[in-house]
Amino acid sequence: MTTTYINKETLVHTPAEWLEQKAVWLSFPHNKIHLSSKLASEPDKDGLTLMKEFFWRFIDIVLDYQDIKLLFDTEAMLMENIDKLTSFAAKPFKLISLVIPNNDIWIRDFGPIFAIDKETEEKIVVDFAFNAWGEKFPPWDKDNVLPAAVGELEGLTVKSYDKFLEGGAIDYSEKGYLLTTRQCVLNTNRNKNFTEKDFEELLFNALGIKKVIWLDKGIANDHTDGHVDNTARFIDDERVVLSYTENPASPNYDISKENFKTLEAFSDLEVIKLPLPEPEGFIEKALAYSYANFVFLNGAIIVPTYNCPQDQQAIDILQKLFPDRKVIGFDSSLVIQQGGSLHCMSKQEFA
Repeated sequence: MTTTYINKETLVHTPAEWLEQKAVWLSFPHNKIHLSSKLASEPDKDGLTLMKEFFWRFIDIVLDYQDIKLLFDTEAMLMENIDKLTSFAAKPFKLISLVIPNNDIWIRDFGPIFAIDKETEEKIVVDFAFNAWGEKFPPWDKDNVLPAAVGELEGLTVKSYDKFLEGGAIDYSEKGYLLTTRQCVLNTNRNKNFTEKDFEELLFNALGIKKVIWLDKGIANDHTDGHVDNTARFIDDERVVLSYTENPASPNYDISKENFKTLEAFSDLEVIKLPLPEPEGFIEKALAYSYANFVFLNGAIIVPTYNCPQDQQAIDILQKLFPDRKVIGFDSSLVIQQGGSLHCMSKQEFA
């Protein structure tokens, strides 16, 4: 275990996800190249159509709790969906449609990170470079410049950094602790010759992070190279939930035990085991199933489910941890076929 606490004042503060939010940002599906999967239960629909329907169901739930800012790649795309957009007019919260060019749905990774400049006390956009998880899924040209476009549209100062970093690769607490994996952020397909010390200094300056907690690996079968938002998440300043399995046949058996050992060494953290999903054929399907990819909302948590016995176990654990929030299971069997889930496709903006 290696970690360093930076004992000096930061110039930036990045609010934790569980605090009150102004909105959830989403990027509407349109990528015909990547969104090609079909569900066996609905063979007559193409993957893009299914993904759009999935998004509308997700939007319908979120609008019971807070506003959504929904990004469209083009004005024409927005107008094609105008009837569906107006159908949400009676919901308790607003669906705000915006046009900003983008390549894909995974706004967690390429979207803006909202923070506070402590000198001016103003909300800012922190913008890291994006190369589609090590240049795996081109094109990414629009996604790479999207945070700056959001800052311009929202009238916020943008602070840009030329290092590659995805939002799903980090998870942070209110007191400035951050979880990540070496497998991802030190991968040479992101930043060559990038050390732990380099990363810690970058995150201190960019996000106000005082301590980085290093896990070696994320869960198996994750083509992001081990994003931490599938693996471990802060639920408050003292507690972390960890994706965990007791099944020796699981590809995550050794990984989850090693990650538990690493986190348990931090005396100021309580580690809560969150079971890993085991839907039928999960080993053969080799997908990054995880309940840790849940989404914080004002008054609720939406947790991905996968039609397996562990679904209710995970919901019950999270409900006990969050007695003041409604924990909602949301079938994510479709979106996981594209390699991500609910947290990956959403981005919070603090109030």
